[in-house]
Amino acid sequence: MGVCGGGPSELGSVDVGSLEVGFQRTFGKFDSATPEFAKINNAAYWDYQRSKVFVRTDNEIRRTVRKSQGRKKVEKVEKEVAVEDAPKTCSRCFEIKLWKYPRRSHIVYDLKFSKKGIKQWTVRYRYNYYRCSGCLAEMTFFSRASRYGPNLQAFVVYLLIELRISNNKAAEHASVLFDLQLTRGRVAYIKSQMAKKYTPTYQAILHQIAKGSLVHADETKGVVKGVAITSGCSQT
Repeated sequence: MGVCGGGPSELGSVDVGSLEVGFQRTFGKFDSATPEFAKINNAAYWDYQRSKVFVRTDNEIRRTVRKSQGRKKVEKVEKEVAVEDAPKTCSRCFEIKLWKYPRRSHIVYDLKFSKKGIKQWTVRYRYNYYRCSGCLAEMTFFSRASRYGPNLQAFVVYLLIELRISNNKAAEHASVLFDLQLTRGRVAYIKSQMAKKYTPTYQAILHQIAKGSLVHADETKGVVKGVAITSGCSQT
């Protein structure tokens, strides 16, 4: 029930059901064959109402929602690797006295291939960090070049090249299969890194082809400037 009226002395009640419009949602009212499905559909709006509406008015709910959103995902690590290498002198000023800082860690997400299939393989590297007592330069023997291992990078390239899917779909596919948080930008970064890695291999293959006495080309028809041509064998 609701309250309406023109002034303090003309207050009255009205049935709020009479204020309902006939078309509220984009796809219309949900009609279910069983009452249980209708309850599930109605429950889909509870989380939204709690996090988007009540959180603005109720301090207790605001703290609860903020606490749940602030929880960090606990990383499941299959392997721990300790890097014990230490520099003898500073690489900049050659000072021998180095300060050792508490260990740091770096997680690398990778895949493990076996006869039974593929699974996620996460490795946490723990390494030492040092600072020079003379020039205060920081140094470590561990390289944090990438968060993604070689097998995961190879799998992403396989999705892009062999299956010919987009960066966005490759990120979505790998994330769903292996519980990762890959984005389209990270897939593009992996693609560029793999291209740099295999550039020497590409140059070596091209050089080997160029210095040969005969080059075999596929007889594929094509159109160049409106003229149909057929590729064939050519000598170098």
